[in-house]
Amino acid sequence: MGQRNGPDHFKPSYYKRYVDDIFILLPNAGCLNDFKDYMNQKHSNINFTSEEEVNNSLPFLDVNVIRHNSTFVTSVYRKPTFSGVYTNYDSFIPQNYKSSLVSSLLYRAYTICSNWKLIHVEFEAIKSIMLKNGYPTHLLDRSISKLLDRLRAPPSSKTKEDSKDVPVIVLPFLGRFTMLAEKKIKHAMRQHIPAARIQFIYKTSVRLSSLFSFKDKIPSYLQSGVVYHYKCSKCKSAYIGETTRHTKRRYYEHMGKSALTDKALARKVPSAIGDHNSICNSNIKEQDFSILCRESNEYKLLVKETIFINMLKPKLNLQGGSMPVKLFKS
Repeated sequence: MGQRNGPDHFKPSYYKRYVDDIFILLPNAGCLNDFKDYMNQKHSNINFTSEEEVNNSLPFLDVNVIRHNSTFVTSVYRKPTFSGVYTNYDSFIPQNYKSSLVSSLLYRAYTICSNWKLIHVEFEAIKSIMLKNGYPTHLLDRSISKLLDRLRAPPSSKTKEDSKDVPVIVLPFLGRFTMLAEKKIKHAMRQHIPAARIQFIYKTSVRLSSLFSFKDKIPSYLQSGVVYHYKCSKCKSAYIGETTRHTKRRYYEHMGKSALTDKALARKVPSAIGDHNSICNSNIKEQDFSILCRESNEYKLLVKETIFINMLKPKLNLQGGSMPVKLFKS
């Protein structure tokens, strides 16, 4: 970045950075453009933008910094696009996940807000938001009480090393059946290993993504890592090949054309299909190609191509498969 100390007349009196977000205090508002110009000159790829305080307030990440009586106070900042939607209380997930969500929001408010008045305002905002998400009032009040009790309690003597030794048991989440199984496991552990501590986590095999497709299907001509099959529309001769590139690009190389411009290639790519077309004059089309299988591993792709060649014995594959395999008798 060059010299570490810039000109004194716009040198920041306070500087904090998180990844690519920077919070600074300058002598006055007029220094901002000078400071940005100075920083942007340090490298051609650097282009700093800035946001100034409005009404003595400036957000930095999820913290709202407020200038008040020659000092600064902080509170939780939410973007104008914040929808207030969290995991609904009626969601089919473990109860402790819902409680942990509320606890994390409350603790975040405690760590960000700089005084108890702002903490109280944020707690009330969290209660209002979570009530709209179906959370009962008694759970919210209990979570607030637990947090305050924990803050008043003396520091725990537990260390990070202690928590690493806790064994983890993974259970499929099936509602009350999972809770019953967890209860029985805990009871058995207390009877036989009273000093042992266990942590339970849950997983589910049924997700929304397993019921619906959220991504557009990749068109066949943009798929890569495939074994493809060509069948001559005139004499029905066949060819099997593989490609790690987009299929359309490889198909068009067999046609002797560019996949981008549809014009003839200046330098023809060696092709058994192209050689056959010059004899048969079959006018190769994309519809003459089909995908037999897909494989992301290049070595396995070559093996699969060889297997298909040995199985289907296409007439145009004069050199046989790409890999030596001994699954087929000669």
